[in-house]
Amino acid sequence: MIALSDGRILRKLRDVGQFLLSLPEKDQQSAKWQRLADLLIATAKSGNAALISVLTGNVEEALKRPPFSTARLADDDAKKPPAPSVRRRRMQRRRIQRLS
Repeated sequence: MIALSDGRILRKLRDVGQFLLSLPEKDQQSAKWQRLADLLIATAKSGNAALISVLTGNVEEALKRPPFSTARLADDDAKKPPAPSVRRRRMQRRRIQRLS
C-alpha cells in the first residue's frame, strides 16, 4: 500500500498502473517512470510477491526523490516499519546466527 500526499492510496497493481497513466506526459516520458512502467508490466505478468515488493519500494523511492511530479509520497508513510514478513526473516537470521 502506497499513500500519496493528496490522499490517494495505491493498493493494487491496477492502481499503480492508473497512477502512472495519470501523470503528465512529460513525467511519463522520464526515465524513472519508464523503468517503473516496465517493472509494473513484468510484475503483473509474473504475479511474483518479491517483484511486487520491489515495485512498491521503487514507486515509493521515486515519489520521495526530486524532481517531483504532480504526486508525492505522504509524509507519514516515509517512516513506516518494514512488512511483517521482512521483520520475521530478519529475526530468523539472527536466531540462526546466534545458534551457529
